[in-house]
Amino acid sequence: MELFESFTITRIRDQEVRQEEDLVVREFPLKILLNQQELVTLVCSPVKLDELAVGFLFSEGLLKSRDDILLLEQKEDRLALTLAEADLKTTGLKNRIITSGCGRSMIYTDLNGTGLKKVRTQLQIEAEKLLEWSIALAQQSELFKKTGGVHNSLLVDVGSDWQAFREDIGRHNTVDKLIGHLILNGLPAASKILLTSGRITAEILLKTARIGLPMVVSASAPTDLAIRLAYRLGITLVGFVRGKRMNIYTHRERIGSWPGSCK
Repeated sequence: MELFESFTITRIRDQEVRQEEDLVVREFPLKILLNQQELVTLVCSPVKLDELAVGFLFSEGLLKSRDDILLLEQKEDRLALTLAEADLKTTGLKNRIITSGCGRSMIYTDLNGTGLKKVRTQLQIEAEKLLEWSIALAQQSELFKKTGGVHNSLLVDVGSDWQAFREDIGRHNTVDKLIGHLILNGLPAASKILLTSGRITAEILLKTARIGLPMVVSASAPTDLAIRLAYRLGITLVGFVRGKRMNIYTHRERIGSWPGSCK
């Protein structure tokens, strides 16, 4: 399925008017059926939809592991999952449409992340490595280069060369796709770092806390609630990673300084 479409537009630059072809990102409504009931419609980019659905359901607390999934089947704009157990009465999601511009997660019913375990890890990383990975994140986004209309996220493993990259019209969708990738492939989260292009909200922070990622890094800003949650849940939160600078908001002890700089 194509991720973009070509449109003829009128482009004005420096008082010059021209007719040109422009590539525009696709916006795709995905209906998720859970145990034969229509649960929610996610507006997204039409790629890695199995990961998106699994990651979203994990973030909502409806799915705990790959072993919960009895059936996962996609047909056109519908993705059906059958789980061993699923309580749909308490989700508040039934038949809702979640747009690309906003997410809906446990944040709206639980601003404190009650029940989430504090992330505990011995992970250490040099600041220079975060800058290197942030550059890699920007370089991999071919869809953004073509359309300018998507967010992107990257998971990296601190102890190896393993990486997973996802892009989508919704920033929260990129995170759900990566979470879904970990779950579907039975991969651990404790040794991995999330880098994302969008701002870090409490919703994004709670998603990463639920899967157990110890660090979230962004080229953009965090919100105040995301910072408070990161501090309490043991997550290192880094923002404004651009050029050779960054802001470390929480749990500074996991990030080493540049040689010769002050700790």
